Amino acid sequence: MRKHFGEDVPTFDQLRKSIKMMFINEHPLWADNHPVPPNIIYMGGVHIPPVKELPKDLKQYLDSSKHGVIYISFGTNVLPSLLPPEKIQVMTKVLAQLPYDVLWKWDKDVLPEHPNNIKFSKWFPQADLLKHPNVKLFITQGGLQSTDEAIDAAVPLIGIPMLGDQWYNVEKYTYHKMGMQLDITTLTENEFKNAINTVIQDKSYKNNMSRLRGVMREYPIDPLNLTVWWIEHVIKYGGDHLTGPAADMSWIEYYEVKLVLIVLNKTLKIMADLQKLFLLFLLKFAGLEAARILAFFPTPSISHQIVFRPITKELAKRGHEIIVVTPDPAYSKYDTPQNFTEIDTHDISYKEWEKLLIFHRGRKDDFIFHIKMLLKTFANVLDKQMELPELKEIIDKDRKYFDLILLEACNRPLLGIVHKFDAPVIQLSSLGTIAIQYHNMGAPVHPILYPTPGRQRLYNLTLVERSIVIITHLLLDFLISDTEEYDYAVMRKHFGKDVPTFEQLRKSIKMMFLNEHPFWADNHPVPPNIIYMGGIYLPEVKELPKDIKQYLHSSKHGVIYVSFGTNVLPSLLPPNKIKIMTNVLSQLPYNVLWKWDSDELPAKSNNIKFSKWFPQADLLKHPNVKLFITQGGLQSTDEAIDAAVPVIGIPMLGDQWYNVEKYTYHKIGMQLDITTLTENELKNAINTLINDKSYKTNMLKLRAVMREYPINPLNLTVWWIEHVIKYGGDHLTAPAANMSWVEYYEVKLGPQSRSSMAIVFTIVRLEI
Repeated sequence: MRKHFGEDVPTFDQLRKSIKMMFINEHPLWADNHPVPPNIIYMGGVHIPPVKELPKDLKQYLDSSKHGVIYISFGTNVLPSLLPPEKIQVMTKVLAQLPYDVLWKWDKDVLPEHPNNIKFSKWFPQADLLKHPNVKLFITQGGLQSTDEAIDAAVPLIGIPMLGDQWYNVEKYTYHKMGMQLDITTLTENEFKNAINTVIQDKSYKNNMSRLRGVMREYPIDPLNLTVWWIEHVIKYGGDHLTGPAADMSWIEYYEVKLVLIVLNKTLKIMADLQKLFLLFLLKFAGLEAARILAFFPTPSISHQIVFRPITKELAKRGHEIIVVTPDPAYSKYDTPQNFTEIDTHDISYKEWEKLLIFHRGRKDDFIFHIKMLLKTFANVLDKQMELPELKEIIDKDRKYFDLILLEACNRPLLGIVHKFDAPVIQLSSLGTIAIQYHNMGAPVHPILYPTPGRQRLYNLTLVERSIVIITHLLLDFLISDTEEYDYAVMRKHFGKDVPTFEQLRKSIKMMFLNEHPFWADNHPVPPNIIYMGGIYLPEVKELPKDIKQYLHSSKHGVIYVSFGTNVLPSLLPPNKIKIMTNVLSQLPYNVLWKWDSDELPAKSNNIKFSKWFPQADLLKHPNVKLFITQGGLQSTDEAIDAAVPVIGIPMLGDQWYNVEKYTYHKIGMQLDITTLTENELKNAINTLINDKSYKTNMLKLRAVMREYPINPLNLTVWWIEHVIKYGGDHLTAPAANMSWVEYYEVKLGPQSRSSMAIVFTIVRLEI
C-alpha cells in the first residue's frame, strides 16, 4: 500500500471505516443462514447468464448420447494435466468401463490413454452445457461458480476439492444430499465407479438438486437488481445509517471486558452470590396454489391489529383461504370476502385488557412490574378467547387442515396451538422483539449493542448505566422464565395435557416478521428467517373529515397534535401533569388537537379541541401540523416519520422509552418525563422543536432513508409467506436457532481445549 498509495496511508482499521457495504456472491442458505446486518447483501447467482444455444457439434454430441453424458471440469484454477498421472489413469479406466459418454475440460492437446467415449476440449460452454437434459452428472473441483451453475441446471455432483473454498462447498454437496465427495489423494477405481453409479442411478440426488434450485433461485427481487439498488442507495444517502454498532469494534469492547473487570473488582466480597449472573452475561454475548391459513392475533389493541390487516387482506386477494382470530375485525359481517373468515374476540378480550391499562402511569421504576403484569395479561386474554366455541371448533380440526399458521409473537402460550396442527408457523410482531426471541431464531444477542424494545436507556451509556442494562437484561430473562408455568397452565388447559415444552414448540417456527425498520433496530444482524417489515401498515392518504380539514386550514400559526395512543388513557394520568400541559398549550399561539378518552375535558381553552378519535395518519400529513406530542408508540412514531412531523415523546409503558430515546438520538424530537414534567420544560421543548428547523430537516432525511425499499414491505412479507407455504422453512433456519448457551459457546470444549493446549505446550518444551 505504501508503495502505490503513499507513505502516509492509514492503517487497515482506519481504512475499513470507509467501507459502507459488502456484497457477497453467495446465497444465505449456502452461508448457513449467517446472521448479518443490513450492510451485508447476499447476491448469490448474480453471475448466472441467460441460456444460449450450444455450438452445433456439441449439441449433436449431447443429443445423440444413448445413455447420457458425464461432464468433467476442474475449473479455471486447477490444471488437470498437473494432477497425479495415476489418479488421471484411475478416472479414465473407470469412465471407459461405463456406458456413458464423457465431456472433459482438459488443458492440454493430449489426454493420456483416453477411450472412445471421452471427448476432451480446452473449453466448454459450461453453464449452457449443464442445462442439456442428457447431462447426468458433473464431476467438479467444487468451485462456487461451478456449484452455482450445477444447481441452476439441477445436475448432481461428484466433488473432488483441490484448493481454497472447495472443501467448504463440496461438503455441502453431501450435507444437502445432492452429490458426493471424493479425495484426490486416496482415490481408487472402486470408489470412483461406485460414486458415479450411485449419484446417477439414485434419483434422490437429482430430486434434491431440483428442490435446492427451487429454493435458491426464488427471490423477492433478483440478485442483480437488488445489488444495483443498494449501490444507488449508497450513492444517494451514503451508508452510515446501515452500519451495525459492532462494526470495527474490538472484542474487548464487544464483550464489555473493562466493565466486567471493574464490577468483579468492586464486588469481590459478594462474588459467591453473583458469579452465576456474570457467567451468564459473559456466555450470552458473544407460483403457488391457494393455501389454508390460520392467523391468530390475540392482543386487544388496535395499534397491534392494524399492522396485521394488510397482510391478511393481501393473502386473501391472492386467493388463499384465511381464518383470522382477532379482537378488532377488519370487515363487517356484510362485506367480508368469501375466502376470509374473522372470529371476533373483541368483548371478552378488551374486558381483560382494560385491567392492565389502569396501571400505566409512566413511571420508569414500575417497568419490571408492568412487564410481569403484561405477560400474565397476554395469557389471561388467550385463556378467555379459547373458551369461545368457534375457537374450540378450530382446534378440533384435522391436523393437516391448515397449510400455514401465523401467530402473534408476543403471546407465548399461543404457541400451544402448534401442538394441534402439522403446519409451519410464522410469528409476527407489531413492533420489534425481545432478546430471547432473537436468540431463539439464531440471531446474536448483546444487551448493550443491540437494545430491544424493552430497554429504557440506549445510547452513550455511563459505566453505571451499562451495569444497570445488564442486570435488567438478566432480570427480564428471569421474569420470562418465572412466568413459564403460568403460561403452561393455560396451554395444558386448552391444547392438551401432553402439550410439549416451549423449546420443542419453537422448532415449528420457521420465520419471524418484525414491524420495524432495520435502521430503527440499530442494524441488528439477523439470519434470513427474520424479516423486517417496518412501515407495512401505513395506509394510503385519505381525505380528512371536513370539520378537521377546516380547523387545520384556518389555523394562522399552525397546529400541535397531542395523542397518547390506544393503550394509555390520558384521563388516568396525574391531574397536575394534565394541568401543566393545558396551561402551557393555552398560552401558545398554536391551535391544538388533543385525543382525549373521556367526556369530562381537563380544561376549556379556545385554542384546544378535544376528541375521542382523530384520523391520525392523515391529520399528521397536513402541512399546517407543526408538532406531535406522543407517548412514543411505534405506530405513532412511524406515522410521524411518514409525515415528517417533529415529535415530543413522553413515554409511559412498554417500548415507548426505547422509541423516544431514538427521537433525541436522531435529532427528530425531544424526550420529556411525565413524572417530573414542569411548565417551563414543556414550553421550552415546544418552542425549540417548532422554531429550530433542523428537527424538521432531520425528519425529512430520516423519512427518505426509511421509506426507500428495493421491494415494498407488504410485497416482501407476502412473498416470504408464500415461500414458506411452498418450501417449508427449514432451509432458512440458522444453526444457532434454539441452541442453549452451553452449546453456542462450546462450554464443554473448554476443559478439553485446556488439556490439549497443555499437551502441546509440553511437547514443544521437550522439543526445545
